Amino acid sequence: MARHFIVQDVAEEIATHALELVKALPIHYRSYADQLVRATGSVALNLAEGFARQGKDKRYLYSVAYGSARESIAAIRILSKAGAVGPADSTALIARLDEVCAMTWRLMHPDPHRRRRSQKPDLGGVSRARGTGRQCPSACAETRPGWSFKGAEESMAERVL
Repeated sequence: MARHFIVQDVAEEIATHALELVKALPIHYRSYADQLVRATGSVALNLAEGFARQGKDKRYLYSVAYGSARESIAAIRILSKAGAVGPADSTALIARLDEVCAMTWRLMHPDPHRRRRSQKPDLGGVSRARGTGRQCPSACAETRPGWSFKGAEESMAERVL
């Protein structure tokens, strides 16, 4: 079963909306319209390519998508301030692009405390049998249930909230 990539769907929606928006722009705004279409398309395309890559390529393509999203926001703001795009359209597009920026930022900077199911916990070079009474470093306590560490329960509760 294929994984669903929500940020990709949002980026494609934005690119489609931008294509519709620029059709109504006056001819003297065509350079900004062209830039907006290319930037929003770049967001969707780089997210799609990054989703299929591994390692540094993945992070690089996500960073290019993030930069293109920021570029798209700037183009919309310029067109809005010039009066070429209505406030409702610009506000809606900027809000959606801001969502894409947030999701893409998280893709570029994953939470180091969150691990995938297939990954084994990093015990920081410390290992011991359960029930010995000795305290474990915080990294162990957060990833291994039943290990004692003062404050581990509070930090896990904060992460859940």
